[in-house]
Amino acid sequence: MIDACDSSDDFSDRELHHYVIGLLSGGYDMTMNQLIHTVQRMCEFPEEWEKLAADPEGRKKAFIEESLRYKSMFGATGRVTVEDYEYRDVLIPAGTILTLPLTFSGLDPKTNSCPMEFDPDREKKKHLAFGWGIHYCPGMFLAYALLEEAVPVVVKRLLRPRIAGELEYVGPFGPWAVRALPIEWDVA
Repeated sequence: MIDACDSSDDFSDRELHHYVIGLLSGGYDMTMNQLIHTVQRMCEFPEEWEKLAADPEGRKKAFIEESLRYKSMFGATGRVTVEDYEYRDVLIPAGTILTLPLTFSGLDPKTNSCPMEFDPDREKKKHLAFGWGIHYCPGMFLAYALLEEAVPVVVKRLLRPRIAGELEYVGPFGPWAVRALPIEWDVA
């Protein structure tokens, strides 16, 4: 990116600065929020928690991916239409800001069979937690790495986690963050 900034008029120092800030803050916020959602899944599905606890290194990737599919941390994204567009007999004029919900994208029965079931062993786990195509999150690799380090630590330290109160959400725009996830657990 620095080379692109130095060798091109298409990528300014200011854009690089904003990109790096977004990458760092997004990487922290999004990963922290997704880890909270992952711990929430551990509490809600104790049988899957037991399987994960029995083999954290072997099951962590599937558990994380299913957590992203089941409920990701990214609430919504915005897009601006560049031309008039008609959808289901409704005209959306050029320049309209559209808010697109992503949090529950993995729950579409057209893309995931039995989408309301939390099943880390499902073969395909389609979701938009990190975007798609040219709109993917460049910090997703960092997020995956951090989650893969954190999940085994959590399962080693907590035994039989369970939700112990009302969840408080920050959402719906930007990160679908949990302000409070009160849990109880037995010490492992």
